[in-house]
Amino acid sequence: MNSYRNLKIEKLVYGGYGLARSQGDILFIKGVLSGETVHAKRVSKKGSIIFAEPVAIPGPSAQRISPVCKYYGTCGGCDWQHIDYPTQVSEKRAILAESFKRIGKIHLLPEIEVITGPQWAYRIRVQLKADIRNRKLGFYRQTSHAVVDVEQCPLLASPLNTLLEKRKDILSLLPGQVNQVKTICGRHEQPASFPLAGNYTREYTDILVGTYTFRVSGKSFFQANRYLHYQLGTWARPQITGHSCIDLFGGTGFFSCMLGDMFTGGIMIEHDKDQVILAKKNLSANDVKHFTAKTASVEEYLKSPPPFPPDRLCIVLDPPRTGLSRELRHSITRIKPLQMVYISCNPATLARDAGEITGKGNYTISRIALFDCFPQTHHIECGIILARKG
Repeated sequence: MNSYRNLKIEKLVYGGYGLARSQGDILFIKGVLSGETVHAKRVSKKGSIIFAEPVAIPGPSAQRISPVCKYYGTCGGCDWQHIDYPTQVSEKRAILAESFKRIGKIHLLPEIEVITGPQWAYRIRVQLKADIRNRKLGFYRQTSHAVVDVEQCPLLASPLNTLLEKRKDILSLLPGQVNQVKTICGRHEQPASFPLAGNYTREYTDILVGTYTFRVSGKSFFQANRYLHYQLGTWARPQITGHSCIDLFGGTGFFSCMLGDMFTGGIMIEHDKDQVILAKKNLSANDVKHFTAKTASVEEYLKSPPPFPPDRLCIVLDPPRTGLSRELRHSITRIKPLQMVYISCNPATLARDAGEITGKGNYTISRIALFDCFPQTHHIECGIILARKG
């Protein structure tokens, strides 16, 4: 069957899809809301899941709104501009709770805290996709690697939109083989970027978070939402109980700096040596002299016993979307730290990891939060604190 009529959207699921059923088929449909009635056509199938797109919505939700951006529906950067903002947040909260129940097999959770900020102009870090041959700079088209030429994005902070406004000049400055420009903006007028784009960008910039300062480059990972930096960096402080810290996937030292004064000593581990160089500068600039930054694979580092007593140790985790490797999960449960602070951009892998750690490592989730760092999209930033029982 290639077309479906009068499908009822049961709920939204991770990935931004609406879930519907028809004659035994399970469908994931983009661009819909919970409770809507839609007609849809099949696009593809993966395993037992049929992916579809709406062709008509005879029963729209009261929470459906008109998108702000003229590229919406073509550009692949946003997928929830058709949903009013309070509903976006409540749907993400439901998806987070469902992930822990279905994937992690964790049915009892603390109340999920929800931390939000402004809906627009929040992004300070973005990868601009470049099609130099066709003179386009912007973002990928939905379900494609074709570049949509974008003159302005309502999610971006002003200095990044300035780059889009000057995109024709910038394209002429880029090497011919470049297919993306990694950019991040801070207190300087020009954003930092990799590769550089003449006088329009710089190699480094400084980001201010409360009283903290972070030097970053165009290649640096840094939390994208400028309005939630401080809340994200300090959220765990009231419950920190360890005396020592190991900060894994430490990047440029964000959590080591923001939480450093809660510990008597600490080590930050990051596999990218360029980011470790910046982390050392940031630790020094923020007077976190009792922390050291080391270049190493987190898996390799934890093969040896940590230099701190486990019953006084807090491990901070901020891994990529894939979450913790099986080897790393085993190492952590073997070490048995007093406490873990785990920040994630993927509720599915967070739930998987938390399920294994609580199931095998005698831990409980003492706190959980949803940080809405990506309004107008389905993406979810979340955090948990894992405490060793007893």
